[in-house]
Amino acid sequence: MELVILGSGTCAVTLRRSASCYYLRLRQTHVLLDIGFGAIRRMVEAGIDYREIDYVFCSHRHPDHVADLGPLLMALRHTPGFQRQKPLTLIGPPGFRRHMDCLSELCGDWIIAAKGYDLRVEEMQNETKIFDNWQVTALSMSHFQFTNGYRFQCQEKTLSYSADTGVCDGLRSLLQGADLALLECSFPDNQSMEGHLTPTSAGLVAEQAGCKRLLLTHFYPMMDDLDVIGTCSQVYNGRIEIAEDLRKVII
Repeated sequence: MELVILGSGTCAVTLRRSASCYYLRLRQTHVLLDIGFGAIRRMVEAGIDYREIDYVFCSHRHPDHVADLGPLLMALRHTPGFQRQKPLTLIGPPGFRRHMDCLSELCGDWIIAAKGYDLRVEEMQNETKIFDNWQVTALSMSHFQFTNGYRFQCQEKTLSYSADTGVCDGLRSLLQGADLALLECSFPDNQSMEGHLTPTSAGLVAEQAGCKRLLLTHFYPMMDDLDVIGTCSQVYNGRIEIAEDLRKVII
C-alpha cells in the first residue's frame, strides 16, 4: 500500500496544510480518503491524476472532508480531450446519498450526470466490503451525526483511518493491531474538544489497540507550534510521525 497525504489540516486552512484528503493505492486501485476543499489542486501538485481515481471514501459530510467532490465530478465531465469510461464509486456513511442528491439539485447536469461512465453512490457503516485484492471496513466514529472511520486491508497490511473522532469503541476496534494508524490529532491537551483527539488521547488509544505505527494528522494551526511527538510518546511506545501535505508513505 502507498499513501500520499494531500491534506493534513482542517477547515482552518494554511499554506502548510490543506483540508482533509489522502490518496491510497491498493495494487492497481486508486482511492481517495475524504476530499476536502483544495484536494484537487493538491493532487496535481503531488503528480496524482484525478482522472484515474476509482473510489472516494468520505468519512462524513463536513465541508473540509467533502467540499471537492463537486469539483472532482465536474473535472471528470468537462476536462477537454478526456472521456472517462471506467466506473467511479463514492462511498460514505448514512445520509451520504442525500448529500449527493442535494449537490445534484444545486448544480444539475454540470456535475452529477456522469457522461460515458457509471457513477455509483453507496452508503456503508459498521460493515465490510470485500473486493478482488483488498477489503474495507467502515466503523462508526464519535464526531458528527454519522461519521465513518475506515480500515483497509491489502497484501497482509492494514491501514486504519480514524477521520474526525473522539475516543470510542468504534475507534478502538478500527485501530486494533493496525500496521499504520492515520489518526486525527486536532487540538492540544489543554484545549481538548468533544469529537476530536489530542496528542495524549491519540497516543493512549493507539497504544491500547496495539498499533504498530502512528501517523498523526488533521492539525489545527496551533498544533504546529507544539511538540506533538514528545507529548504523544509519553503514552505510546511505537513509531510516531507527523503528517505533512504531499508526503508519501509506504505501508
